[in-house]
Amino acid sequence: MEQPRARIHHQRAHIPTGRADRPEVISARAAIVGMRDAGMPLKAIARARGITIKTVRRWIRRWDGEGTVATRPRSGRPRILSEADDRRIVEAVMETPHTSAVDLTQELQSNSLSTLKQVLFFLLKTSFHSHACLS
Repeated sequence: MEQPRARIHHQRAHIPTGRADRPEVISARAAIVGMRDAGMPLKAIARARGITIKTVRRWIRRWDGEGTVATRPRSGRPRILSEADDRRIVEAVMETPHTSAVDLTQELQSNSLSTLKQVLFFLLKTSFHSHACLS
């Protein structure tokens, strides 16, 4: 029987992915600029961070041109609900966790059941662990 080959894992620094306005993402981008400012060659930065040289160039260009490595605002439809509305929804679900989305819509005097359902699904998907009924 053949012995399994050992897998070689390359240790690399990692720029977090996902929603790009998280603090750890911004600080990883700033580190790229800092490494360049310290005199490190772009190729070495890319190797050290575990990213492509194209990505290194992108963040350095953004820093040089705009003075920031923050995520640019994205296009798209503005949110219907405010953060205050989100808080009201969370509070309502915390008070009555088994309430239906239809009842919540009436209780919160919201005119959009589908919007309320989207907020509830988002809350459940992220960190809000409730047993709210979504029907």
